[in-house]
Amino acid sequence: MATSDVWHSDARYVRVGSLCLDLHQRRIVGAGPDVDLPRRVFDLLLILLSEPNRLHPREELFDRLWPGCVVEDKNLSRSVWLLRKALGDERKHWIRTVTKAGYLFEPDHPIEAVDTLPAIEVVPDEPSDAAPPLPVVMDAVQSADTLEAEPAGDGEGFTPIAAVDHQRHAAMFGMASLLVLMVTMIGITGWLVSRQHAAPVPGPSAAIALIEVRDPGNADRWPSRLTYEWLAWKLGGIPDVALLTPSELAARSDAITPRIAVVFISSATPPNAPNQIVLRARFEDAGQDRNIELRGSPEQVPAMADALSRQVMQRLLPRREGAWPKLELNETAARRYEAMSTAIERRDWIATVALGNEVVRMAPRFGLARVQLAQAQSRLAQSMAAVEQMDAALAMLQPVSAEVARRLRAQRLSMDPRRLSEAAEAYADLSRRHPGALQYAIEHARLLNTIGQPQPALDALAGLDADQAPMNLRIARALIQGDAYALGGDPDRMRAQARIARRMAGNAGQGWEIESADAALMLARADTMQYPERPPSPRYEEAAGLYETAGNATGAMTARFYALAASPPSPQADAQLDKLLATANAGGYRQLEVDILLRIAAQAQRAGATDEYRARLEQAAAVAEAAGDAGARAKVGVMLAGLDMMSLRLSEAQARMRRLDRNDVSGPFRRWYDQVQSLQYEMRGDAAGALDVALRVERELPAAAAGEAPSELRLRMACLIGEQRLALGDLAAARANLERCAASREKSSQLLAKLLDAQAEWMSGDRDTARLRLGQAATILPMMGTGADHWNTTLHLGMLLTRLGDYPASQRWYAQIQAPVRASGYRLPMALLAIGQAENEAAQGNWDAARAHMDEARRITPASAWPLARRIEALDAVAAFAAGDYLHGRDRVVRLHQRAHELGDVSAQVELHSLLPAAEWDRCCSEPDRIALAERTGLRGATLDWLSRPRGQVTASLPVGRH
Repeated sequence: MATSDVWHSDARYVRVGSLCLDLHQRRIVGAGPDVDLPRRVFDLLLILLSEPNRLHPREELFDRLWPGCVVEDKNLSRSVWLLRKALGDERKHWIRTVTKAGYLFEPDHPIEAVDTLPAIEVVPDEPSDAAPPLPVVMDAVQSADTLEAEPAGDGEGFTPIAAVDHQRHAAMFGMASLLVLMVTMIGITGWLVSRQHAAPVPGPSAAIALIEVRDPGNADRWPSRLTYEWLAWKLGGIPDVALLTPSELAARSDAITPRIAVVFISSATPPNAPNQIVLRARFEDAGQDRNIELRGSPEQVPAMADALSRQVMQRLLPRREGAWPKLELNETAARRYEAMSTAIERRDWIATVALGNEVVRMAPRFGLARVQLAQAQSRLAQSMAAVEQMDAALAMLQPVSAEVARRLRAQRLSMDPRRLSEAAEAYADLSRRHPGALQYAIEHARLLNTIGQPQPALDALAGLDADQAPMNLRIARALIQGDAYALGGDPDRMRAQARIARRMAGNAGQGWEIESADAALMLARADTMQYPERPPSPRYEEAAGLYETAGNATGAMTARFYALAASPPSPQADAQLDKLLATANAGGYRQLEVDILLRIAAQAQRAGATDEYRARLEQAAAVAEAAGDAGARAKVGVMLAGLDMMSLRLSEAQARMRRLDRNDVSGPFRRWYDQVQSLQYEMRGDAAGALDVALRVERELPAAAAGEAPSELRLRMACLIGEQRLALGDLAAARANLERCAASREKSSQLLAKLLDAQAEWMSGDRDTARLRLGQAATILPMMGTGADHWNTTLHLGMLLTRLGDYPASQRWYAQIQAPVRASGYRLPMALLAIGQAENEAAQGNWDAARAHMDEARRITPASAWPLARRIEALDAVAAFAAGDYLHGRDRVVRLHQRAHELGDVSAQVELHSLLPAAEWDRCCSEPDRIALAERTGLRGATLDWLSRPRGQVTASLPVGRH
């Protein structure tokens, strides 16, 4: 990097007073522990040493240290700060800052080249019973330096790896270079701050930053990587130990109560012993800087890693070291494990599974690899394989303490889709036992989201004082809150949480690309949720690019799938979906495979291709079954039950729903489950049961904060609740719900609110207002596109237009959807269309045409489908009246009324009262009773007078019944 007249080109060491530099190994050496300098920090030192006592302008240093690169100004400030830290208090004044100009290097001693180092006195460490008979363990002792404040901003240097929680991606970023130079603990006070809205919880009793130091000149990283992962797993299993990232340590050192132990793990091949491996751990213990070094052959590395981890635990946590399992693998597996560990860093679950399977085949008793493999398999919805691996790991990872065992069992439960509720409770228990271990509370909230309980998830997070938590937990908290709002149909608050997460990840600097990608993906999903008619958000591709930057192919694939799912169908999009499907299948990404198949199925449904829709659903069900994913099976099962309902295969739908467990259905599919269940109640004529389902869904949605508008999903639910209240004859409560629903910004909810409000006005007898609301609805309907929702809305509109006497308009709307409805093969909309057309013809006295439509409806409608059957029965009764068969018509009306009374269908009862003269009803329900019912419900306009029929005389008695 720098040439110098001060030392010759083949010099090995350069000395300035007591400071000595190893030019070959690029480190500071001497009486204390060797200090491995980050590459650019060492380059900066060489520049200053080679040209002392001259001004080095900042721009010149940028050009020499980062040639051809655009970097932030703070990177140079950070490198200078790190170099001063390495030089120590007695030498840091050698580097003088010239304000707004640059730096001067003014050493107190001459700079000279030397061939050998002065003798170094080494104090040996106490022997450890836990270590196997390996080569010497060294412990160099020196006084701890006092840390100075770090300049703000991101650093540039070597690429370290810090462990926070072993389930998390280990962040890699330049700021961590400062920790290579920290050889002291930081004693800080004030972990907790008072919170206005959240009670503080106890913090951890120890904070440890675990750093892997990568030597740019050493291609073999696998020994230090194995040691790092094994030690990180142990530390991560202790609840009251906070594992910190380098950025957290640097940025928040003024707010952390526990003393922070910085542990550096490194490995190297000595120049004079190419067949040897040196494993090092450096940290401070009781005010002394410890340097533990183990040397051995490559075959001994697993045993060395095990021994080193035990000694570090004994030194740092002497009262918590406890019992730990033995690290059991061979050199070949350990070398391959490095690639697996890298894939885990990147959260590339497809690569992790492929590499993990290789590692456990090579080392069947390597329990940690099995845990990590199981976690990756669970992410890909390979549930059976994940549970199998985790069970094997639990048997191998023995002995462990009770608290570690509880955590492992909770992890195992979280991998079984059938036991997610148990997993949520297990993490809740861990959180109660260890209130300072915020990772347990956050995992508890994530699982609550997974089982479709967003409000409890938000409640679980609301009490956390997470502002002082490690960065990854704060970001995770924001994203989990965003997921809860997504489940509650609240894109605004979902977007707000995503922005918080993105801001934190961005401020953290380099190495947080995956967290930034997660936030960008959430922002894109919020845009699609709120504006489904718009083209896919460019943030989808932004997220995919960030995932790729971090080496996370799995995340990039998922982001691009979401973008395609938000796109309108096209040959290009179809081809991309097919390509993604093949990639997901080959990589074993079962969750994505199922989601892609469901997306293709949805396209078939919109196109009216019922057979292909069912075939794709059954294909997705087979994938979920093979993977042992109960959640995916339930998801597909709900969609098949919905298809059965649309096909009026009511008994099949009922049997399918009985086989499903609502707790197995997660995310938005939980709402689909509730919709299918509600529709089943409606079809049985049980409006009260349908209302109970709708109210349950509303209770589970996140509540709006004070002063905030309710979520769109909550407003939509107000419409559906209002619809059920109309069926029950509760007009006042229905109107209150519809008024709330009308405040929605979504066109679909606005349209439904207008239609139901028109129905309420008609039922109350205000036909003019009903016509006004229908006119408003008719202006919104063309904006809603095509498909089943459009058909259902059109059918509702046509039905109300007929009741208000606008027969031509009703027929025009029916004609618009007739062809696609019949082509779809869905019997439910086909039956509703035939009934609507029959009512329209009957109201005009066109009974031949009406009977043709009635016959079509009867052929495809099961008798148990009450909302359809009662309309057909009413038409049959009026048709009998029209044909002069009064007794037959009367008997039908009476039987229908009795059934409506049994089911509690108040609106049907009130409507039927208009078909017979008052005297006909006196024996089953007196005129005062009928008047009282109308007064109580306000259903003065709910009649069937709009149907043409001749009126006859009473010629027979009616069965007796009571309201």
